[in-house]
Amino acid sequence: LPNNHLSIYQDVRNEGVVGPFSGTHQLRFVVRDHKGNTSVLELPVIFSQDGGGNLHKYHQRPSASYCLTWKEQNVVRQDGLELTVPGKALYDTVCITVHRSRGPASCYGPVFAIHNEYTPLHVSCELRLRADSLPPELAPKALIVKISDKGSLRDAGGIMENGWVITGIREFGIYGIAVDTIPPRLKSLNVSQGQKVGAKSILRFQIADNLSGISSYRGEVNGSWVLMEYDAKRDLLFYEVSEAHFQPGKNHLVVR
Repeated sequence: LPNNHLSIYQDVRNEGVVGPFSGTHQLRFVVRDHKGNTSVLELPVIFSQDGGGNLHKYHQRPSASYCLTWKEQNVVRQDGLELTVPGKALYDTVCITVHRSRGPASCYGPVFAIHNEYTPLHVSCELRLRADSLPPELAPKALIVKISDKGSLRDAGGIMENGWVITGIREFGIYGIAVDTIPPRLKSLNVSQGQKVGAKSILRFQIADNLSGISSYRGEVNGSWVLMEYDAKRDLLFYEVSEAHFQPGKNHLVVR
């Protein structure tokens, strides 16, 4: 691939395409590790005039709506969508399709299937979706979501600007506009109202969000800010009780 600068791809012939040619041939694959250990796989294949042609067609560029060059910036425009792919974001020139369709009930407006997930992007690309179907009062809650084959939504970020929701994406796929109106979940795991705690005690809280993620959190003891530790992988928030903030008797702890 012309934009793949890994040193292991210095001697690539015909982009890895073999044939087509007819007859029986023996293919031999050799793999070596850094310590000189070798594995070999050999298998015979039969090429026919028809079979070879069918095999070769998968290495030809398909007809598509847009052909994106890897060298220069590409801009894809469709009704309700604008995608900017910077130069050298792709590893090779790629021909893509963009399909617009009705989105699920959780999305506002259409969704767009942009190419497929199997073509990697080396850098972020700007995606803009027009928010025609979004009520004005929900504009501050709008974001772009990536939609899986099973219909689940994953936050792709986004800000509202002049009627468009704008974000950066690092992969192709299906995208649409959704809103996040559900507050994060916050639950105490090992401390309750009126409970006695001692110095060096570790107070634990569960903190999670269903879509856009946790953007900030704050802990206070008796009105003063305290340092808390956030474990995003486990959705946990920790605070170690300190005598510098807790005083003998009743104290007021706030997490938000």
